[in-house]
Amino acid sequence: MNYFDTLDKSLCCGCTACASICPTKCITMLEDEDGFIYPDIDKAKCIDCGLCKKVCPFIHSETLKNNAADKCYALAVNDKDVLHKSASGGAFSAIMQAFCDQNYVIFGSEMCSDLVVRHTYADTIEEASKFKKSKYVKSDINNSYVHAREALDEGKKVLFTGTGCQIAGLRGFLQKEYDNLLTVDLVCHGVPSQKMFNNYINSLSKKYNAKVVNYSFREKHNGKCTYDKAVLENGAIHFLAVDNYYLRAFYSSISLMHSCHGCKFTDVKRTSDITIADFWGIELYNSKFDTNKGSSLLIINTQKGQKIFNEIKDVKLFDTDINNAIKGNGHLLKPTSLSPNKESFLKIARTDFPKAVKKYCKLSFKARIAKYMPSWMKQIINPEYYAISDLIAQLK
Repeated sequence: MNYFDTLDKSLCCGCTACASICPTKCITMLEDEDGFIYPDIDKAKCIDCGLCKKVCPFIHSETLKNNAADKCYALAVNDKDVLHKSASGGAFSAIMQAFCDQNYVIFGSEMCSDLVVRHTYADTIEEASKFKKSKYVKSDINNSYVHAREALDEGKKVLFTGTGCQIAGLRGFLQKEYDNLLTVDLVCHGVPSQKMFNNYINSLSKKYNAKVVNYSFREKHNGKCTYDKAVLENGAIHFLAVDNYYLRAFYSSISLMHSCHGCKFTDVKRTSDITIADFWGIELYNSKFDTNKGSSLLIINTQKGQKIFNEIKDVKLFDTDINNAIKGNGHLLKPTSLSPNKESFLKIARTDFPKAVKKYCKLSFKARIAKYMPSWMKQIINPEYYAISDLIAQLK
């Protein structure tokens, strides 16, 4: 079964590979009422070439995966400024420094000035700093696959970062391997839509009676990635935790794209050359890592990834068994569960996001007591809560 034959939303991740490859441009990515995009085919223009199905990562997920790694690494850059500006341990910066020496282009997701998360590109490491930090919104790939192929065919080195399904979509779209391409994927919880994020931003503007002009996820404040930061047009800055309805819905797994609950890429057989994430629980295996400042997880999936990894310098490293990473990153094992209240939540969230969260994302007893638990106890009780313990500690 596939999306093209069934229109089943759980079978499409919205990667845009099909629309990007279509020779007659008969495929348009259209938003549904919740803001998630799916391919719509103009039958009058379709020539039945079959390329859309040939490049679909959900149809060919197993052929796009690498062999499972048996070990992984914890990493933290030594540069304090880079570490502070990174969501975790600075793995992305370290990889850029190792790969991007000359004639290169970097693709990643950027929170643009209009608060829309888009995949864009940069041709300097300094400009690529806009790709740092987490963005818990499904990014608009737009023409990034096409631009990446053009750069590759010109002989440029291309570093492409994204979620597992986006990397799989890129590789399917390219239809061949490139020696000058390095792919980096993220361990992904799932993605809410841009429309859902907009609804949340609008609720903040209404609450504070001023337009939100800048927003960042997991801002390092007092040394920790604890808060989201909203900047208003009147200059006010709010570090959001207690009233962060967006993240409460996100971690309740009720606001995600339908296919996230059956994701084909939530296991240790990754689609990229290198996988990065937070290394939740690293202090249980190596006390020398300061988790308050952030530590990254690196999984090396290919020989190409290993070659770049060998070039990484000026970092603190610790190698360990992959199972230790899985304990704190459940989405290396399985996708996010589907909430039985998802459809009811979405119906309300379309017009009143805070109301939907209050009704269907109530804080559990575990969340209420999390701030009193030591980290090892959070890890044993529930790794998912451990992974967001800094946030939960602020919630009431």
